[in-house]
Amino acid sequence: MKAYFLKATELNQKFTDARKYGRESSTINGLVKPSCLIIDEVGRCVFDKENTRMFFDVATVFMIKGNSYRGKQCETIALSAGGPIKIAKTTTPA
Repeated sequence: MKAYFLKATELNQKFTDARKYGRESSTINGLVKPSCLIIDEVGRCVFDKENTRMFFDVATVFMIKGNSYRGKQCETIALSAGGPIKIAKTTTPA
């Protein structure tokens, strides 16, 4: 099994460069070749509209290409990123 690991900021830059040089298709094709694609720190990166479209193109192709685990009683973990939260200042006891 081949796996590809990259941070969301690296993926965002790959997409920006691909659009700049007209290599969108080859970039997406290169990302869906491995058996497993791991994208770290997605919640910490802001994608513009076109890079978001490319991100979901990769995710859709990758999900269609891979085997389905539906009904195999696998544990499913979902993560979601919310907006920023306000953290109350704490004072240290004297």
